[in-house]
Amino acid sequence: DKFARYCWWGLAKALTWLHSASHKWDGNGSNNNSHSLPLALANGQISNIGKNRLKPNCYKTMNEIKWGIIGCGNVTEKKSGQAYNKAPNSKLVAVMRRDAAKAADYAARHHVDRWYSNADELLSDKEVNAVSVATPPASHLDYAVAALKKGLNVYVEKPVTRTSAEAQAMAGAVKQYNGKLTVAH
Repeated sequence: DKFARYCWWGLAKALTWLHSASHKWDGNGSNNNSHSLPLALANGQISNIGKNRLKPNCYKTMNEIKWGIIGCGNVTEKKSGQAYNKAPNSKLVAVMRRDAAKAADYAARHHVDRWYSNADELLSDKEVNAVSVATPPASHLDYAVAALKKGLNVYVEKPVTRTSAEAQAMAGAVKQYNGKLTVAH
């Protein structure tokens, strides 16, 4: 439907922007052709921007976002799930759903290499470098913190949490594990 097309288009546009090569950044403040500025921001190579000064970090560069979805249900069928393979330098490589038969079916229909019925297994998948949390809000905090502990970037469906205390705990985990987290909207 029209809303679903709009949602996956928005995610695809955001991912495309992250990989655009309009500005080059080498991590030392000079221009060369090694990294795009948006990709450096997405990869955590730059910790903040202020007063026209970029501060580089010492993170490994991520040339391709390899997504794992925790909770491959209705939201990912119509919204973000399809967009991960349509955006440049982005690929959906693993999905998880507690119902193994439904996870396997989703993976087969969407040409995803691996499926899991346990989130810890997906989070331990060596190919996954970013996780989309598309479960009911009651589990967003636990899954997001678990992914951040593993050093993965996290994309959480809205609402990000059920309470402000959970949101503060999630923000604390981002700081504690020096991670990246964004909310789908």
